[in-house]
Amino acid sequence: MNKPTTKTNTGISTEIIILAISGLELWENKDLTIDDFLDSEQVEQSDLRRTISSILFSYFRNKPLIDALIKKFAKKVRGRDRRIIAIATVQMLFQDAISAESAVNVAVDLAKERFGKRTAGFINAVLRKINQTDIEQFRSTLPEWASTALPEKLYNHWQQIFSKTEFAELLAKLHQEPRLFFRQCRELNQDEIGCCDALQITNLPWLNDFKFYSCTNPGALLAKNWLKRGHIYIQDPATAMSISLIDFTVNIQRAIDLCAAPGGKSLMIAENLAPDAKLIAADRSVKRQQLTRENLFNHGFSKHEVVVTSATDNLFDQKSFDLVFLDVPCSNTGVFRRRPDAMWNWSEQKTAELVKLQQEILTASSKLLKPGGQLIYSTCTIDPAENQQLVASFIKDNPEFKLIKEQTLLPGKNNDGAYAARIDLC
Repeated sequence: MNKPTTKTNTGISTEIIILAISGLELWENKDLTIDDFLDSEQVEQSDLRRTISSILFSYFRNKPLIDALIKKFAKKVRGRDRRIIAIATVQMLFQDAISAESAVNVAVDLAKERFGKRTAGFINAVLRKINQTDIEQFRSTLPEWASTALPEKLYNHWQQIFSKTEFAELLAKLHQEPRLFFRQCRELNQDEIGCCDALQITNLPWLNDFKFYSCTNPGALLAKNWLKRGHIYIQDPATAMSISLIDFTVNIQRAIDLCAAPGGKSLMIAENLAPDAKLIAADRSVKRQQLTRENLFNHGFSKHEVVVTSATDNLFDQKSFDLVFLDVPCSNTGVFRRRPDAMWNWSEQKTAELVKLQQEILTASSKLLKPGGQLIYSTCTIDPAENQQLVASFIKDNPEFKLIKEQTLLPGKNNDGAYAARIDLC
């Protein structure tokens, strides 16, 4: 695991642990994703954002181990104290920007300042016991699901729906540090791209003419200001797979992306449309549609329309679009490597609720398609219930539609997991 570097003086270290604890508390009590927390005003502009992100994601990637250690040495612990212990444990075990001894001291000093000597003494005792533990030996005592770092329910579910080989590959990819990928949207100096430690990804057959790069130096990349100028867009190569199913050689005069925000796939559609074609980028989120509008403007596509509306309840005319694109809300199982906190919100009940919503979106959106038009259904999940099974059910209930092609991507070295299907109206 790549470990971040940062200053280790007491002030910086205390600010890091305070913000990390705050993010964990909001995730536990306010149903706020870690991405939402990192994008909040509290963290977004902070020089420590990358370190805080690393700590929180390290916690969720190692949650069963850390929780088991805390349970072993602190059988009864308040939520506030457990969060301090959890974040300090991440720093001790998975971060090298601060020594284990310093991590303990910062956590204990913070506890003493906020909650008094008794709490500080308790946290000190727990952390020192954890620090003295043979972690690999302790890990070997955990049940199999915990040793994989998956939640138990997800572990059991994946064992049921994937083969042993697929399951093993998923586990291997899940524990790899996700890399930053970006797409080249305008011509760039290749020497400058190389200076950002970026290499073009060429071995993925669905990329077509899209140019994607893997970057190991995000700081150097962002310093170029290419993102704000619309020269690049940060997105995973898997996003191109759903776009590759669209036949742009036929006449597409009106297209709509109904779950568009923040606009990454809308941009890819706009780049392939004829100059006189019209794209409507729609989404129900006012805040996220501001990003969609900015992205389309920065990339030279301000002529296209950005609309705030629901995918299931809107005023668009039926049978009025040649292309309907749906990147629907999903369980995110294909991007757990990038969003490890989402694993711990997964449940079969939530998946069933999502399937119901996805069915409603697909059914409502299909009414907007002209005869002979193309509908693309897309997710970033690898669960068949949200993908192949849902599409098959829709086709069965709506025989006027025909499944042209579908594709599933499991997480790989150069891509996240994803699914897409092209469904034409006969």
